[in-house]
Amino acid sequence: MVKNETSASGAEIFNAETGAAIDAAWEQLLAQRGIAGEEVAVSIGARRDILRALGWPGEGDVPRPKCAVAAGFFYRDNDGDGRYTPGEAITATLLGLPELQGTDAPPIEAHANCFWFGPLEPGEKYTLSYDVHGVERFSHEFTPELGLNIVHVPVAPTKPLTYIVSHSHFDPEWRDTYEGYLRTELPQLIERIQLLRERREQCFNLDEECVIRPLIERHPEVREEVRQRVIEGAIEVKGIITGGELTMPLGESMIRQMTDGEQLISSLLGMTIRPNTFWSIDNYGFNFQLPQILAKAGRKYMVLGEYSHHLGAKIVPTELPFSDTETWKHPEFWLEGLDGSKVLVHRSNYGTEPRGPQMFTEKLRSHQSVVNFEGGDFSPAPKNLPERLTELNDPEAAAKYEGVTDSLGRPLMTRPPGECKFIIATSEQFFPAIERAPDLPTIRTESRIGFWTGCYESRVRGRQLSRETQCLLVATEALSTGAALEGMDDAADRLREAWYLLLINHHHDPQLTVMAPGLFDEVIERYVESLAAARSVLDDTLAYVADRAATDAQPGQPVVVFNPLAWSRSGVVAAALPRPTSALRVVDGAGPPAPAQVPPDEKGKATGVAFAVEAAPPMGWRTYYVQPAETTESESGLTASEELLENEHVRVELSQGVVQKIVEKSSGRCLFAADESAGVNEVFIWEDEGCIAQIRPVDFMDSAKLLCRSSQARRKTRLAEAGPARAVVETTFEMDWGKFNQRVVLEAGARWIDFETHVDWRPADEGGRRIRVAFPSTFSNADVWRDIPFAVQPWEQSDTIQPMNTWLGLSDDDAGAALLHDGPCSQQVRGDCLWQTLFRSIRMPGRIEDEQSDPPCNWDLSGDTALEEGENTYRYRLYPYQGDWRAAAVPRASVEFNTPMVSRPADTHAGELPGEQSYLAVEPADLVHCAWKRADYSDATIVRIYNPTGRSVRGTLRTGFPVRSADETDFREEHVADLAPGSNGLIALDFAPYEIKPIRLVASSATGTPER
Repeated sequence: MVKNETSASGAEIFNAETGAAIDAAWEQLLAQRGIAGEEVAVSIGARRDILRALGWPGEGDVPRPKCAVAAGFFYRDNDGDGRYTPGEAITATLLGLPELQGTDAPPIEAHANCFWFGPLEPGEKYTLSYDVHGVERFSHEFTPELGLNIVHVPVAPTKPLTYIVSHSHFDPEWRDTYEGYLRTELPQLIERIQLLRERREQCFNLDEECVIRPLIERHPEVREEVRQRVIEGAIEVKGIITGGELTMPLGESMIRQMTDGEQLISSLLGMTIRPNTFWSIDNYGFNFQLPQILAKAGRKYMVLGEYSHHLGAKIVPTELPFSDTETWKHPEFWLEGLDGSKVLVHRSNYGTEPRGPQMFTEKLRSHQSVVNFEGGDFSPAPKNLPERLTELNDPEAAAKYEGVTDSLGRPLMTRPPGECKFIIATSEQFFPAIERAPDLPTIRTESRIGFWTGCYESRVRGRQLSRETQCLLVATEALSTGAALEGMDDAADRLREAWYLLLINHHHDPQLTVMAPGLFDEVIERYVESLAAARSVLDDTLAYVADRAATDAQPGQPVVVFNPLAWSRSGVVAAALPRPTSALRVVDGAGPPAPAQVPPDEKGKATGVAFAVEAAPPMGWRTYYVQPAETTESESGLTASEELLENEHVRVELSQGVVQKIVEKSSGRCLFAADESAGVNEVFIWEDEGCIAQIRPVDFMDSAKLLCRSSQARRKTRLAEAGPARAVVETTFEMDWGKFNQRVVLEAGARWIDFETHVDWRPADEGGRRIRVAFPSTFSNADVWRDIPFAVQPWEQSDTIQPMNTWLGLSDDDAGAALLHDGPCSQQVRGDCLWQTLFRSIRMPGRIEDEQSDPPCNWDLSGDTALEEGENTYRYRLYPYQGDWRAAAVPRASVEFNTPMVSRPADTHAGELPGEQSYLAVEPADLVHCAWKRADYSDATIVRIYNPTGRSVRGTLRTGFPVRSADETDFREEHVADLAPGSNGLIALDFAPYEIKPIRLVASSATGTPER
């Protein structure tokens, strides 16, 4: 007879005080026999009953036992050492239970992941046997001693073993609100937790922390039970905030999904949780750096549920230059990234393959193991799953399922009865069982969704807010980390909450924006809340430093300018002044006047100052002084008129507001020139018959109806600002459903040109639109380069629309140019012309019938519109250069574009801090810093630096504060290698191609020590 826990006994066991008493008594029991706890990590229910069988009264010390008990669990010998080692236990009770023969042998009792027999007579011989069809027979004769005896049972399958992983996928917004989905999901989670008390075979995957956090906060009574089940392995947690999109967010956000997720779940459950598996269910693609990101986050395995096929759509990788079609022929493979990192992947076509106990023997490898999912979106595995799988393990009983389908018409059994065996398991049980298989292929690939390219262009305001929030959080973290070294209150917890809101929005559905009516407003609100929290910390940080920095080196109004990046940079900074004036000059503590001007507001009044900052200190600040003057004059080398913007680096020629030529002056080459097909930065509007998810027709650039272009619209042009800090040519026109205001901006000393297109969009009642700007180049068959998280890769001229992380560029052997964006990530090079989509304006169409190869637009209709109604501004920067993108440091330029310098007016005073300070400097320009933050697990700070190039780079990190120790870590802040800070603050660093390197710094004033 098998003993199962009831709900009542479960509630008693998982009382915190009861659990603590059982744990303490269990440790005493193990100590009596010298048994290591990891050898018998059985469930808390089994521990209680074993203790009672040995005479424990339920509290206090464990008495000396008068009988014996044999306990153990099933394991699969993954490492081939012939015995159980930690991590090899599996929940195999569905296959059948072992039997015990001997004098007065008691019946078996089972709990969750373990079984036990007792009481036994010490000194008597017993035989534990396991004779189950589909598994190698096991028999073990033993003579128990007083107390606890350990006998684990190996499971060596002779037939394919199918691991059924029970899970439920959670989307924060898709067809319902986040709160609406919680009302569905939380009761299901509680029901599954209760089910674990009743069925020993059960285990399941617990979804993202954006679900677990409200579960624990609203139902604290389940906390201890969840904690124990995680310890036992009956509940597998993902350790991520949410199932984030893996192409559009910045790489730092992908890291935070895991590091913040692990920190949150560990805090919620009061234990250290470090999952080995990364879950990416309902995935729409992944980038080539993902294996390194996962490996350095401690994730050895990846569950990839991907929409690779649907309604006859092409397999995605056939359309991408770096994808390997061989990948999609294998359910498991080693995925290798750019730097050589590898993760073990199980891939399935999530949502399009039959779920449940399916078996594809033609795909089976030497490990004799298959994994499949039971459950789906907001739908857990059925309660009767153990009964059904038990029947499927019996060929006679399984016959009744032949030809039976589920509610969606999918067969419950696709293989002949008895062909394979089934257990309920977790991914953490499955992957170790297969990773030593010698015939797993290694594949280098990436992936993108093949038919929802319209998602990258719809609801662009969300993309912009996402980019703005990510960059502001990273910048604020860096500046507040420096301020904390000077004594400011730590802001890490406030920023972590802001990250939490952002990371929920990075779930694949909010990122892809295909949602039910009104739900995107909820996403926008979360961005706004996260931005407000980050700005609050930034304001506090700027005020703290400005109040303590010396601001009395010059007369005038002090303005402290902050650079949150770890390299020196130049650019124009704007500052609001308490007493604005129409004539002024700007100086720093020692240098000549900076080019400055007074930008007027809409009414022509002076509101502040804009001035050029040259070589701002890396990761630090410099104090400037705004002084009254008779006129605002300074030398800048900037020339401006309605027809010409020029500085020492670039020349921009215009005609009636349309850019005609862009010349890179060091080489003298005209890199972009208007022709009959397009002006430079010209606006084009096409008719778009698609939905939010899809651009229609599929061959858009060839067959869509072009409605209008700005070179043919009536335009008004004026010189809005004439320098000397910056010059602006402004053009206004009306076209189709919008009023457009385009600004071309050139700063003193800048190597780039900024473009701003402001649109007041008032869509008509019917139809859809797609709005793009063109940059026709003078290159011939140019090479194309694209940015992905933490790397730059060659790309290709193509009709295919794919998201570009921060920029797309084209070049030849002598020169090139990159187009940087602020979130609208749909970019393309076609016929040597760079295209940037500004936005799509889409009403939900009816069913579309045509002969195109992509799925019709009626699939997954959200019922919502994406009209982009109202006003919005689209910012993008053209960065021309001589030589190649590495020498021009384009990756740094793209970070600068989205991470502006910030300023703070201050009072005049002496200070405990200098008027100019630098905390961190990273060299050479090949290397990019992407984070400086307080360490999560020690009294230290973490700097993350990456090498986006395919070459090895020797670099340095210079610190502007005394460092006691430094070491390289992984993303979990676990020690990798020692580093030696020099007396001059220099730390030498060697980067392999495409390497991401976290550096832990312990300041000399820090009291703690880094964890090793």
